[in-house]
Amino acid sequence: RGHRHRCALGSECIVGPALGDPSAVPGGTGRELADVVHATRVYDSRPCQAPDGTDPITGETDTRLSVGQTRRIDVSYVLGSAEAPTGVDTTSPAVLLNVTAVNCVGNTGYLKLWADGGTEPSTSSLNWDHQAATIANSVTTRHGNGYINVRCGGPAGGSVNFIIDVLGYYESTVLL
Repeated sequence: RGHRHRCALGSECIVGPALGDPSAVPGGTGRELADVVHATRVYDSRPCQAPDGTDPITGETDTRLSVGQTRRIDVSYVLGSAEAPTGVDTTSPAVLLNVTAVNCVGNTGYLKLWADGGTEPSTSSLNWDHQAATIANSVTTRHGNGYINVRCGGPAGGSVNFIIDVLGYYESTVLL
């Protein structure tokens, strides 16, 4: 038996007990995660990925993220459109993302994700351990009005391209 939830793409979804059953989460309401029917790409730093870069109109910052750099990403709009919302409620406490590091430079490195305007965490969200790695990880992070920060860390000289897909957003802080 499933429960109805607001989906990030604007329609209603039916989700199973793991996501919708109040008894599955102590103190839960059954509305902890608002499912997304399809993963929605919100960022891709690789060259030649339409529309190129974080700015959906100009394509600026379509570059690798180097060690020590932080990039601000809007998770509330679809990549390539400043007018096509993902459906992420910008007042919600957190988002569920799939983050992929591609074409890693450096034998080791990591990405940290956190809410724009928040405190950078002491732990990483995704790590790589060899050159040219392609590594994906599911990440739940808070956001600040629909924005997150992504920071690259590791030994000097490292860098990475990365992709972010929104999978859903949380309506409650029960699971966080």
